[in-house]
Amino acid sequence: MAVFTKPTDSWFALVTRPRHEKTAAVGVRAKGLQEFLPLQRTRRRWTDRVQVIDLPLFPGYLFCRFGPEKYLHVMQTPGVRAVVGFACKVAPVAASEIDTLQAVLGSGCGVHPWPYLTAGDRVRLDDGPLAAIEGILLREKSHFRVVVSVELLQRSASSKAPTMAGRPAGGRGRPPRSRGLPSRCRSHDPSQVDTPQT
Repeated sequence: MAVFTKPTDSWFALVTRPRHEKTAAVGVRAKGLQEFLPLQRTRRRWTDRVQVIDLPLFPGYLFCRFGPEKYLHVMQTPGVRAVVGFACKVAPVAASEIDTLQAVLGSGCGVHPWPYLTAGDRVRLDDGPLAAIEGILLREKSHFRVVVSVELLQRSASSKAPTMAGRPAGGRGRPPRSRGLPSRCRSHDPSQVDTPQT
């Protein structure tokens, strides 16, 4: 039996059976619960055609908002294996992380999985389709990327950041210079990415 740390409805990460994220999302939604399955649009090539399909951004996971009284209903949903937690206590996902992820997905800038990051310049974007998003800003060859993370899962997603104004997260510091981007952006170097230990 799982123990809840918060009595109210919170967001939780559900572990699904392999390739059953969409089935579990439909099942949870059919029970009247709010679900969120982040999807990425991908092109797949077959021998006779190229097709654009939506795949889970975080394979094996689905987010659901529910309270302690709905735990059993969630666990009885086809495709759901477990609720993410530690030591028999389910752990909620921060609502701000879900809001940020939903905003990035709704921006239309395209989103892709990214190695989990814990280091880098945290910025809050002020302009463009990603306005009010807080994440880690990375410099790539000719553009910038904003990386948002779900700390509980140690998973991240990135989106190409169009030219926009931003400032260090927390609202402190002076506004960025010239191109509207923070001056302390670091280059993306895969050897500097913190990956979770398994």
